[in-house]
Amino acid sequence: MEEQISKHETLLTGTRRDAANADTPLAVAFIPAAMQINGFEWDTGREVHGFHPGEVSSYDMQDKLAALLRKSGTPHIDLRPSLIRESREDRRLYFPYDGHLSPLGHEIVAEALAPFVTS
Repeated sequence: MEEQISKHETLLTGTRRDAANADTPLAVAFIPAAMQINGFEWDTGREVHGFHPGEVSSYDMQDKLAALLRKSGTPHIDLRPSLIRESREDRRLYFPYDGHLSPLGHEIVAEALAPFVTS
């Protein structure tokens, strides 16, 4: 994982430089995979692609990237808490097969992002 973090650090440095050269603000949003929310989002896809049903995947990489962003002073938001809070079995935020955000998932993300991008 440290090699991946090092690569991300290099990419972040270049992206921050490019954004500054373009006089463009830079911010990062973490949109977690369905498997990082709970054990039932993306249930069909898990089965088809051989993932363990019901297992919640680690968020270690995003946590390490968040630390890197804090260290560099790059504004960022983690959307996982909002998605975890709003997800229920009768209210899916991701499509069951392909793992992309559902229309409701996009709505939750937009609501969480609005204060972040307007501040």
